[in-house]
Amino acid sequence: MKKTTVANLSATLIIAVSAIFAMTGCSTVIPVDTNAQMIKYERGSLATDLNASIEDVQKTVRSVLKNDLKFEVLSLREDNLCAEYKARTAFNERVLIRLDKKTPELTTIDIRVGFSGDEDKSLEVFNAINARL
Repeated sequence: MKKTTVANLSATLIIAVSAIFAMTGCSTVIPVDTNAQMIKYERGSLATDLNASIEDVQKTVRSVLKNDLKFEVLSLREDNLCAEYKARTAFNERVLIRLDKKTPELTTIDIRVGFSGDEDKSLEVFNAINARL
């Protein structure tokens, strides 16, 4: 009887540890020598801080989505503190970009391409935006 309890406890512990690792997801830190401090890719989204005002980033994102990347812009919401852009690629992949003002000259950008996230395409979108800032 004691062996069964130890086996059950071990199995429960293994399941619990596996669940914790499954919930934490993968993250990648991508060092880039740009006006961004550090790019982090986690749970399907690329995020970083940009050394630019939210107004400058908003203007740049609008232009890049429409003119450079030629994405279909589905919706955009902007105010003085944050912004959200929803677009689609030619392959009908969803693109979601969120901006958040941290300080007058520091803006957080979060980019997600596709349902579960595509790191390479998110980085392409970021590079297009960052090149125009």
